Amino acid sequence: MDPLTHDALTGIWQLTGMDAGWRHHPIRVSARGTLIYLPHGHVCVVLQISPSARFRVRKTISYIGRFRVDGDHVVHHVTSGTWPVRNGKELRRRAELTGEHLRLTPARTPGGVSCTLLWQRTTTTTNPKTELHL
Repeated sequence: MDPLTHDALTGIWQLTGMDAGWRHHPIRVSARGTLIYLPHGHVCVVLQISPSARFRVRKTISYIGRFRVDGDHVVHHVTSGTWPVRNGKELRRRAELTGEHLRLTPARTPGGVSCTLLWQRTTTTTNPKTELHL
């Protein structure tokens, strides 16, 4: 595992997998997403989640805010998003970084739900104006 630092997280990440479960039972989930950590401490997350046909739900979750590294966790401070109840809150994720792969697991989940997001870096953002075309 690589050291978890602000600079090590900086970049654009694509979701490659999602492990989800409820009370120790796996839930089949199809998901797509992008995670962007900018050098000046901003974060942007967009996820489209489609659980198994049994649930017949499709959900898009997105938010923007600031991030910081706290030991082996990354903390997202949500300033605005599609979950109004999360605005102004901190989302704490255990983070494991190995090369170009990032594994994020919520520190706490409600009602026996478990969820781990697997990401792969697609680019670094040493110059966000150039690479993100802002």
